[in-house]
Amino acid sequence: MDKQNIDPAQQLVIDFKRQGHFDKLKNQILSNNIENDQNIQDLIKLKIIEIVNQMVSKDESLIFKNRGINSALIESKIIKDDYKLLQNNETENDSTKNIDLNKFINDSLNDSTLYDEILQILNSMD
Repeated sequence: MDKQNIDPAQQLVIDFKRQGHFDKLKNQILSNNIENDQNIQDLIKLKIIEIVNQMVSKDESLIFKNRGINSALIESKIIKDDYKLLQNNETENDSTKNIDLNKFINDSLNDSTLYDEILQILNSMD
């Protein structure tokens, strides 16, 4: 399908992503500080490390399994139940802050400053 047959709204989304605006805004949101000097991306990384450590301590054979299989297993465990493992202190010896991802994402996406920034970018695109 060529550019002429694409819906203008879809083309705008494609151009928005191709010009790097989506990744820039995503990184901007992920780098927002949640508490003190920790951003959401760092908190998620710490939480995932704790989840993986817990999984390995329960089943040490994971260390010797195929990396791709382990990645899929870990991903499915984290995604299960709408990321609840990231949102709750369900891991043993959990030292990370609870992350309410749904609230964080909703708050970020409903931020009027972000909305205005996106609107300004869209208006400046050809």
